Amino acid sequence: GPEKIYDAINLLHPTRLGHGVRSIEDPKLVDYIRELDIILETCPTSNIATKIYKDYENHPAKQLFDQGIKITVNSDDPPFFNASITGEYEVMKKLGLSDDELKSLTKNAINYAFCDQQTKSKLLKEI
Repeated sequence: GPEKIYDAINLLHPTRLGHGVRSIEDPKLVDYIRELDIILETCPTSNIATKIYKDYENHPAKQLFDQGIKITVNSDDPPFFNASITGEYEVMKKLGLSDDELKSLTKNAINYAFCDQQTKSKLLKEI
């Protein structure tokens, strides 16, 4: 929940935060994440499988995106959750993200990747 997300941010000072979608439950936390420019790595399928949300319609990825939170789309643990990156992009589209918004998720992933700028620039040109 939000209290554990605050703990993770304040103790670890991350630039990326795995999952973190429950931050939507605390508007001040959403503002804090946006201010600190922390990106949330999301995987709706794992959130459904672990019963954080009962279905995709209740998943807050689009709401977080619309509030200016930078997110990425991930497949988490593909064999365990039977999730693929392609499938997660399809889920995000069903959640209401446009093709341009989906591209921005890919750009977010590249811009916040733990690799050198030359690699990031090369990858961004391919989008």
